[in-house]
Amino acid sequence: MSSFGHVRDMMERYAASRELLQAKRNRHFRKSHLYDDVRFKESSGQLRELDKAEWERVKNRIRAGKKREKWLWIYTSIIVLISLLLLIHWFF
Repeated sequence: MSSFGHVRDMMERYAASRELLQAKRNRHFRKSHLYDDVRFKESSGQLRELDKAEWERVKNRIRAGKKREKWLWIYTSIIVLISLLLLIHWFF
C-alpha cells in the first residue's frame, strides 16, 4: 500500500511541475510576442498598457541611447585610428 502512495506522490509532483512549466512558457510567450502597435509594460507580474506620455518617454530614452551608442562608436573609431597612425609613425 505504501508503494502506491509513493507513486501517487510522484505523479502529483510531476503534474505540479508540469503546470509550473506550462505557466512559465505562457508567460514567456506573452512577453516575447507583443506587437509594436500594442504597447505594454510589465508591472508586478501583470501587463498593462502604457499611456501616451509614458510611451513617448520610453521612445525618447531609446532614441537617446542609440545616439549615445553612435557617438561612442565614432569616438572609439577615432581613438583607434589615431593609435594606429601613431604606431605606424613610431615603427616606420
